[in-house]
Amino acid sequence: MNERLKNLRESLNISQETLGEKINVTRSHISSIEKGKRSLTDRIIADICREFNVNEDWLRNGTQPMFIEPDTFSLDEYVKQKGATDFELEIIKAFFEMDPEIRKAATEQFKASLLSKLANTNELAATKKESFEDYKKKELEAYALELEAESKGEISSASEKLKDA
Repeated sequence: MNERLKNLRESLNISQETLGEKINVTRSHISSIEKGKRSLTDRIIADICREFNVNEDWLRNGTQPMFIEPDTFSLDEYVKQKGATDFELEIIKAFFEMDPEIRKAATEQFKASLLSKLANTNELAATKKESFEDYKKKELEAYALELEAESKGEISSASEKLKDA
């Protein structure tokens, strides 16, 4: 059970302190449980299962699945499982409490900003590719000039001539 508690905490992407706060125990208590110095009590198991929708059979015995699918969707739980901070969750909640017209304008602004950033990223990638293609072309031209110079018995480097051009 101790290892499963650690696996659960890591899959939820939360610290020992955060887990402890949610189930009313200290960080050091969680650490002791994870290290096998303390056992999980029935109360702690019940609190963990309630707080995080954990399958009690998984926590006690390792029987899959780890989580119980709730009957209703919880945005709070979803974003927490995805690693959102409390502040990010508050931003999301505040967004949905806004006037619908303001929300629509904010969404359009975000969309425009996101599309602009994506376009810039794509342009940068294209520029890098073009730059490499130009570089490759110049190198091939320089090499061809050097081969031609060698065949004529000239000693000067054609690549130096190309750089001066």
